[in-house]
Amino acid sequence: MKSSDWLKQKTQAKHHQIDRHSVVSRLVAKDMSEAEYGPILVSLHLWLQAMKHYLAPLKLAEPYRLETKLAQLETDIATLGYETQSLNTISPHNEPHAFCLGVHYVIEGSTLGAQFIAPRIEETLARQDVTHFYRGYGARVMPHWQGTRERIDSELNTDLDRENARKGAVLAFDSLVAIIDQQVRLPDQFKELGGRDA
Repeated sequence: MKSSDWLKQKTQAKHHQIDRHSVVSRLVAKDMSEAEYGPILVSLHLWLQAMKHYLAPLKLAEPYRLETKLAQLETDIATLGYETQSLNTISPHNEPHAFCLGVHYVIEGSTLGAQFIAPRIEETLARQDVTHFYRGYGARVMPHWQGTRERIDSELNTDLDRENARKGAVLAFDSLVAIIDQQVRLPDQFKELGGRDA
């Protein structure tokens, strides 16, 4: 089994947890408001900031540079009339290369859902000027994702590499949930509609 397929299998439960999360599921709700969407984008911006130091050792080039994604989020956040937030501290790390690839896997994997989320948001909010982040790769989503898979398959060569990548992916998933839970508060009825968070 290729390392990218192994990683997908081992993180499937975490992926489903994100999909069912009460806040994230609101992105495709027909009655989502700008008042809900803005804080979600602010949370995503915080999350990417937190992940930035894990990606630095990978020396990612375009189109994978995190700075590009952050800039797209900043455009959407400002257009909605919100402000970004900065992390007070970013802890240094000395995690293995494979761990960092696991974080990269989760961030790039999120672009697959973005191609479906963007049109739903645009239809719901009746505007197309606040989805720069979700449309960042345009029609190149699948080729860019394939590039990520190929790097993972090429650089995760041992069982230890795979396990370290899994740990990195879990950290990325869990960090996203923690930041959203801390930043976004939804009315109870939306939590019920969104399903269980765990």
